[in-house]
Amino acid sequence: LMLLSLLAKESAALVWLAGLTGWRGASRRRLAAALALMAAAGGLYAAFRAPRFRYELVVAPPETRRMEASARITPPEAPRWSYPPSPPPWGEIYVDPWVRLWTMSAETGRSLSRLVVPGKPTIDRAPAVRLGWRERPVLGAWLLLAALGLAAVLLRGAAPPASVGLLWTLAAILPVCGIAPLYSPVADRYLYVPMAGAAWVLAALFEAAARQPRWGPLAWPAAALLVLPWAAAARQRARDWSCDKTLFFAAPGGPQSPRAAYNRALILLGEARAAEAEAELRRAVREHPPFAEAWAKLGALREALGDLDGARQAFSAGAAQPGPSPLPSFAFARFLSRRGEGEAAAALYRVALSRDPGFEPASSGLAALGAARPKR
Repeated sequence: LMLLSLLAKESAALVWLAGLTGWRGASRRRLAAALALMAAAGGLYAAFRAPRFRYELVVAPPETRRMEASARITPPEAPRWSYPPSPPPWGEIYVDPWVRLWTMSAETGRSLSRLVVPGKPTIDRAPAVRLGWRERPVLGAWLLLAALGLAAVLLRGAAPPASVGLLWTLAAILPVCGIAPLYSPVADRYLYVPMAGAAWVLAALFEAAARQPRWGPLAWPAAALLVLPWAAAARQRARDWSCDKTLFFAAPGGPQSPRAAYNRALILLGEARAAEAEAELRRAVREHPPFAEAWAKLGALREALGDLDGARQAFSAGAAQPGPSPLPSFAFARFLSRRGEGEAAAALYRVALSRDPGFEPASSGLAALGAARPKR
C-alpha cells in the first residue's frame, strides 16, 4: 500500500511515515533495514515520477494535442491545442533555487498556519516571492518547522499519537514545499493530506485533557465549540465549489494569480457579458503583462466588437511574449490575414511553426496565403 501511494505526488511522502512510526524501540539493524527499504522505495518513486513530471514550465517542449471543440480559446475558428501556459508572475522561483527555497519556506509556514485558523478557500492562490532569507515570513516558517519537528521527537514517549500526527503533517507537506517546481506553488488542495495529521494531533491533545480531573469536564465541550468555525468554513467551501462561476467569483481569502481574472473573463464571455469580460482581461494583463493568453483573448473580443485598432494592439502584445505556445502568434496571424496583410501574417505563421512545427492550423494558414498569392 505504501509503494502504491507513491503514484500520487501528495501522498508520496507517507512512505517515510512507515519508518518514523516504528522508530521508537527499534534495534539498529531493524532501523537500518527500514531506512534501506525507504531509500529503495524513494528511488523507485523518482524513476517512475521524474519522466512523467509535467510542471517544467519554462523549458517544456511544445506538446501538440487536439482537445474538445468546447474548450476552444483563440481564434474561435481553430481547434484547441494544448501547450504549457504562459510563465506566471512568480517565474523567478523556477530559475533561482534560492528564491524558490525562501519563497516556498514562507508559503509552507503560511499553509501550516491555515491548519490552525480556518481561512477562506482561494482559487488560483498566488505566492509572495521572497528574495532573501532574512525576511520575517521565511525566518518564522523555519522556526515553526523546527518547533514542530522538535515537538514530534519530544512527544514520542509522553504522547505517541500526537508525535505521529506531527510527523504525518510534516511528511505529507514535504512534496509540495518547493523541492520540485510546481506551476501552482501553493494551493488549498495541498493541505488535504497534512490536515489528517493536524486533526490527529488535536484529537490527542483533547484526549489527554479529558483524562485530567480539572480539565476533563471542559475538554469535549471545548472540542465541540472548536468544530463550529471549521464546520462553517466547510459549508462555505461547498457552496463556493458548487460550480465554476461561484468558485471563481467567490471572495478570496488571499492573493490570487492573474489567471483567476482570466478564468472569470471566460465565464463572463460564455454569458455574453462582453464589457465585464473585457474588464477582467485588462485586469489580468495589468497585473501580469506577459500573460499571452489573456492578450490573445482580449484581441479576439475587441475584434468581435468591431474595434480593429484595439484588437491589433492586443494581438500584437500577445504575440510579442516569449513562450513555447504558437497560439498567440497564430491568433495575430489570422487577424492580419483577415485584414489582407498577407506578408505580415505569413511571418507570424512561421513564428508559430518555429515554436511547434506540428501545429497544423499554422501550416494550413501559410498554405492558404501561398495559394491566394497571384502567380507571376
